[in-house]
Amino acid sequence: MQSNSRASTRKRAAKSEPTQVSHQSSLALVVQARRAAYSRYCDVGIRRRHSAGLGFAALPTRGYDRVMFRPVFFVLCCSLSPLLQSQICLAQVRPSPTPPKGVAAIKLEGMMDALMAYPFGQVYSEDINAPNSITHVGKKVADDADDVIPAPPVQQIYNLGQQVAIPLLISHLTDQRPSQAKYHDQPVPVAYLALDLLLHLTDMNDERVVVPGCEQHGLGDCMQPDFYFSPDTSDPNTLASVQKAWMAENHRQPIRLVYPNWWRSGEGTTPAVHSRPSPTSRPQAQ
Repeated sequence: MQSNSRASTRKRAAKSEPTQVSHQSSLALVVQARRAAYSRYCDVGIRRRHSAGLGFAALPTRGYDRVMFRPVFFVLCCSLSPLLQSQICLAQVRPSPTPPKGVAAIKLEGMMDALMAYPFGQVYSEDINAPNSITHVGKKVADDADDVIPAPPVQQIYNLGQQVAIPLLISHLTDQRPSQAKYHDQPVPVAYLALDLLLHLTDMNDERVVVPGCEQHGLGDCMQPDFYFSPDTSDPNTLASVQKAWMAENHRQPIRLVYPNWWRSGEGTTPAVHSRPSPTSRPQAQ
C-alpha cells in the first residue's frame, strides 16, 4: 500500500516538473523580450537626437547609458508600470532645455566684443551740454530731437534682461581693452563702457550713485566715488574696487534695468514703462 502511494507521488512530481520548467522559461522569455524592446526604444530616440543636431547632448547620455545605467534601467523597466517606463525612456532622449554654459558664455562675450568694436567715436568730454554716454549714440529720429534708435550692440545687451545683462556688465568693470569710443581723442576702455551702461540703463540713479543735492551736469560730476571711475582710469585697484561695490550692491538689492526715455524703436515708439532720464547728462527733450 505504501509502495503504491510513493509511486503515485513520484508520478505527480514528474508530471508537474515540466510544467514548472515551462513556466519559468516562458517568464524568462517575456522578461528578455521586454528588455530588448525598451533597449531599442531608447536607442532609437538617442539616434534621432543625434541626427537632429543634438549630438552634444546625446553622446554623453548614450555612452553613460550603455556602460553603467543599462542593466539597472532594464530591471526598472520590467518592474515599473508602463507609464513610468515610458517617462524614463523619454527622459533619456529629451533635449536639454538650455544650452551648455560654455556656449552661452561665448555668446555673451561676443556681445561685449561687438560693443568694443562698434565705432562710437568721440562720445565723452567735459562739455556739460554733451550726453556723455554711448546710450545716446545711434540713429536720430529727428534733427531737432535727442531721441535715438540705440546702437545695435547696446540694444542687444539691454535685451538680455537684468538677470544676465547686469552681471555681465559688472564682470567687465575691470576690462581694460581699448574700445572705439573716444575721450580726448583717446580710446576708452571697455570697463568704462560697461560702467556707462550700468549708469544709464539701470535704476542706480539715486543716492547710491548720485550725490544728493548736486546740481552739476558734467562728465563724472555728482558721482559717488565708490561707484565711479573716469574714462581714462587705468589703475587696476580702482577698477576692482568699483567692481566690488557694484557687485555688493547687486547682491544686496538686485539692480533693475530701466528703458531710457530717449530711446526709440525702429517704428518711432518706445515702451511706456520703466523709462528714466540720464543720470550724468543734461535733461533730455520729451
